[in-house]
Amino acid sequence: MFNNYSVMGTTYITHKDKWYRVEFLKNEIRGGLASVKYIAVTTENQQTRFFEFNEPINEFKFAKNIIEKHYA
Repeated sequence: MFNNYSVMGTTYITHKDKWYRVEFLKNEIRGGLASVKYIAVTTENQQTRFFEFNEPINEFKFAKNIIEKHYA
C-alpha cells in the first residue's frame, strides 16, 4: 500500500504532554494537499501508525482529531 508515496507535509502536535509527528502522504504524481489520503503518526517512542481515508485530507488541523481519537 505504501511502497511508492511522497510526503507532502510534516507537522508536530502535542497531546497530553506527549508529542506526535504527523506526515501527510500521497501516492499520486499530481496534486497538492487535495490528493493526500494517508497520514503517518509517529510517537516519541518512534512507533508509526498509518491511517487511510476515503476522501482527500485538506487541513492539517484534521490530524489533531486523529491523535485525540487514537492516542487518548
